Amino acid sequence: MGKELSIVTVTLNTAIDRVLEADNFAVGGHVRANQKLRYPAGKGINVSRTLARLGWQNVATGYIGETHAAEYNEFLRSIKPGRINNQLLAVRGATRENITVLDPVNHTDTHIRTEGYEISEHVSGRIISKVGLLARQGTMIVFSGSLPPGMTVTDYNTLVYVAISAGSQVVLDVDGDVLKSLVQIGTGDHAETKPFFMVKPNLHELEEMLGIGSLQSEDEIVAAAKQIAGVVQWVVVTLGEGGAIMISPDGAAWRGRCDVLSEEVQNTVGCGDTMLAGMIDGQMRDAEPEEVLRRALALATANAMEPGVAEYELSLVAELETRTQVVKI
Repeated sequence: MGKELSIVTVTLNTAIDRVLEADNFAVGGHVRANQKLRYPAGKGINVSRTLARLGWQNVATGYIGETHAAEYNEFLRSIKPGRINNQLLAVRGATRENITVLDPVNHTDTHIRTEGYEISEHVSGRIISKVGLLARQGTMIVFSGSLPPGMTVTDYNTLVYVAISAGSQVVLDVDGDVLKSLVQIGTGDHAETKPFFMVKPNLHELEEMLGIGSLQSEDEIVAAAKQIAGVVQWVVVTLGEGGAIMISPDGAAWRGRCDVLSEEVQNTVGCGDTMLAGMIDGQMRDAEPEEVLRRALALATANAMEPGVAEYELSLVAELETRTQVVKI
């Protein structure tokens, strides 16, 4: 039996993702490219899309440049079979763009990012009020992505604290310095209750938040992840092509990896977001830890095998689950 939870994603720095394809791409020359995809995105938006593809209803909030508000609304309404309730707040300016250039000959992907809208102090108050209205017991709130210009780490702390104080299950997938600050607030009044439901850093973000050097061995990564397990129920450290390591609430550690060939990988954009959605999907279905991690890794891998985000067929995910190894360590 699944959990009866409302899911809310918060994306403060949304983006328009464009995927171009160019054979033998090289910097400094004239390049002929084909536009493969163009779609509204942002880390939390990608989580919302994946959850909707898996059949879940969810609310997407955060900011969107007013020039792209109608485009986002139309796009999010089209995602099936689940449903995304669009509660993004329109602000002055344009949404930034993330441009990915795929080179199918050399099997490379190059990422180019622009800056978009800037958030004023008044506009920061709007999202705090919005999260305050959505946050309550029985709600899972997923905070994903970077801070837009104009917002500070202190603003983000306030936003997350509002959700914690309302009794929501809080999931974090944010930059390492922001994550460090947020986990520090969890060691305060709420420390005994593990205020964060799930945290999903990549290896660099884990190193950054703990202020430590390069983590090399599996034992080092597990030990580092357990340093934040005191305030987090589930810790998931993504390792790129190396898979992921997961720490469960009882302190057990799991390692998983999906076997695919390098030439099968087309695009790495959104893989972490897809994996996070897979982790949430497994938790909502009360799946066993091994199944949660296996399914999440299969979803992330399926995403890597297509040029866009959440564009894969679910039959591919099922096939990749059979190629995913998960072991308790």
